[in-house]
Formats: sequence, structure tokens, C-alpha cells
Amino acid sequence: IGDEGAQLLAEALNEISVDRLNIKCNGLTSEGLSKVFSCRNAFNLKMLYLHDDFSLNEMICIARFLGNEVIQLKVLNITNEPQRKPERFCLEDLKRYEVLLESLRKNTRLHAIHINEYICLEGCSEDDEAAIFHRICYILTRLVCNTSSFNDFCQSNHTLCYLRIFNDNPSNPSVRHYHPFLVVSITRCGVYEFPQALKDAFEINAIPNISINSKIRNKLRNIYFRGDFEMLPFVEIKASLMPNVLEFVGHLDRMDYA
Repeated sequence: IGDEGAQLLAEALNEISVDRLNIKCNGLTSEGLSKVFSCRNAFNLKMLYLHDDFSLNEMICIARFLGNEVIQLKVLNITNEPQRKPERFCLEDLKRYEVLLESLRKNTRLHAIHINEYICLEGCSEDDEAAIFHRICYILTRLVCNTSSFNDFCQSNHTLCYLRIFNDNPSNPSVRHYHPFLVVSITRCGVYEFPQALKDAFEINAIPNISINSKIRNKLRNIYFRGDFEMLPFVEIKASLMPNVLEFVGHLDRMDYA
């Protein structure tokens, strides 16, 4: 369907609630996407399937939807059209996904993202591939454990616990960068290690049946207080509470499971 068909789909979704919506084979622009995502029951979706050929403006439209705090979505799957011949993948291609992932910081329900890119690495050097991998790690770290400030850290995403970025191009055998909650298979040469903070954050996000506040406390102990950190939030704290702060910082290996 195109944008005109999106109006019919939106009218249907205003009347019925569905768990899964697959629009990855449709030619929707930002106009059509806005119609679908603004309907009454769009926020009740649990699984959403999209294609990876969206422009930056269309990805911004999707990001607005994902950034809504009332959305119930748990799984996002972005895949390509197998018949489409890919152009050479580069750092600029990550901008669309950066916009998408930035919108998820305050999302409290999305658990898993699957991105199946048909990546053409022909002509990419090892340095190019390393730069792509490290940029992915930077984007993800800012999403789940942004240490630029205390507030940014606490407002990071604390529910996303599985991310899979996989190269679907069979002509380019890929090295799989594996972690229980992170799979990035995007390069042909070299093995790059995920930053420890990123691995720790995904593992903490994956702890079942604990509150968001407990996950934040665990991340503060295991990530934020491990290196240089912003002291300003603690400068004006009441003197009577300082022993609690010191005790908290002093038990960096403890984990909360409540």
C-alpha cells in the first residue's frame, strides 16, 4: 500500500487493536506513516515490522512514534527488501538509525530491536569497517548508559535488553561480534570488542522482575561511579544523607534484584 492505502489502514486500526503490524513491504512515506501511527490503537502494538529503505525524514516520523511514553511496543524489526541492490554502506547510513535509537531513551517497554541490513562492504577498508562498528557502539552506549551527565545517565533507556544488527548480504561473509544480548555482524575483517560499559548496561537491562529504579542503582554502581563522574548533583546534598551516598559508592560490586 501507499499513502492513500495508509488512510484505510489507519481507519481500521482506529476500530480494532492488533498485536503485530507488518508494513515492511509497503511504499509508505512520512505522510502515510503519520496516518498509521496517529490512529487510536497504534500505541497498543506489541511488534512492528518495517523495511530499512526509509529516508531520514521517514525515520524521524518513526522515531516520534517510538519516543511516545505511552507506546506498548516490545519488539521492533527492521529488514530490507532482498531484491534491492545495496549501495556501499558508510557512516552516513547510520544517521537514520541514530535518530531512531535516540528516540528510545525514555521508552520503558521496548525490549528487542532486530535490524537486518543488506550491507555492501565492497570498497570498504578495515578502517572504514572499524569506524562503523565503533560508531554503533557509541550510539548504543549513549542510549543505555549516557555518562555525559548524572541526569542523562538516569534518563537513559533501562529496558532495551536485546539488539541484533545482522548483515544479510550472503556475498560478504561476516565476523559476528557476539554477546548474550548484543549481536553485531557488520564487518568482514577484524574482531572488535564491545565496550565494557555497554555490555554491563545491556546485562543490567535484562535482569527480570526488578524496577527501573533498581536498574538505575545497579548501573550507577557498576558503570557511572567506575571512572570520572559529575559531582555537581551531590554538592548540595544534605549532610545527614552523605553517609548513605558514601556507602552506596563503596559497594560497587553489589547488585540490586528488587
